[in-house]
Amino acid sequence: MSLQTVSQLILLAGIILTALGGYGSYHFGRREKEEADRLAEEKQKALRDQIGKLQASTEQMNSRVELI
Repeated sequence: MSLQTVSQLILLAGIILTALGGYGSYHFGRREKEEADRLAEEKQKALRDQIGKLQASTEQMNSRVELI
């Protein structure tokens, strides 16, 4: 093998590794974003539930105040 062939093979390996790194970054970045979106949705649902409970509690207090 000549020095030029070895250099070309090393360059090809570098290009392949760069492509794999780019795809890995895209793939795992997308998975991380999906996980963050899922967690945010769960937190929003929990907050909506808390708001609903607080509204129900406020309505009960208002009805008791009206009785007084």
